[in-house]
Amino acid sequence: MSKKIIGVIIAATLAVSLVACGEKKEDSNNSVNNIENSRSVGDNAKTKNLQGAWASKEYTYNSFKDESAKLTTKVEDLSKEFGLDYKNEEKVEDVDGLTANVKSVYLDNKNPEENKLESMQFSTQYLGKSQEGGKFMLKESLKFNGEKAIKEGNFNLGDTSLAKYAAILTEEPNRDYSELNKKIMDIIKSDKPEGVIEDSVNGLHEELAVSKDYIVYTLTTKEFKFQKESSSGV
Repeated sequence: MSKKIIGVIIAATLAVSLVACGEKKEDSNNSVNNIENSRSVGDNAKTKNLQGAWASKEYTYNSFKDESAKLTTKVEDLSKEFGLDYKNEEKVEDVDGLTANVKSVYLDNKNPEENKLESMQFSTQYLGKSQEGGKFMLKESLKFNGEKAIKEGNFNLGDTSLAKYAAILTEEPNRDYSELNKKIMDIIKSDKPEGVIEDSVNGLHEELAVSKDYIVYTLTTKEFKFQKESSSGV
């Protein structure tokens, strides 16, 4: 079911999937402004007014690449800790008229227990033909037992492995999930088959698609416009 969820639900909000970073090309006539002009209004609207640590960060191409390597290692180490097999995949795709090169760590848990991960994908996106900008994205699908949560009258997302992966980006390992848990419970108690929760945390856009059978969770940074590398020497 996880592949179906990723393919149907996440695809609507996250256009790039499992694509990888290529080598940095020399700057061409594609300016940084071309990135904004090539993206749809809705693509940037969710992240343009974010507040927090991630929103204030700036990167050069090389420092972004270094950050990606650090985050990727943390994701891989956590996957090993949970005993989950993961893959590293690379692709190049056209997204809204913009070439995207992305490096991804992906796992698909075939037979997860309830409230365990069905799938996880952490991706580093390099945007533009000359890779003038980039962003980080985490997508997770949790096999959810909503009926049990309703019967017991509670559910804590913070107790799941989903939250452990999220903490790699949010840098809040002891985050209070009480407000988010309440929103999840409100959705599964309603008559609607599915609901969407949108919020922000530490400068990241947070989005959850929730039903009684699954929770699809997404964290996205803003699109970073790479700064020029500082020159050294004489």
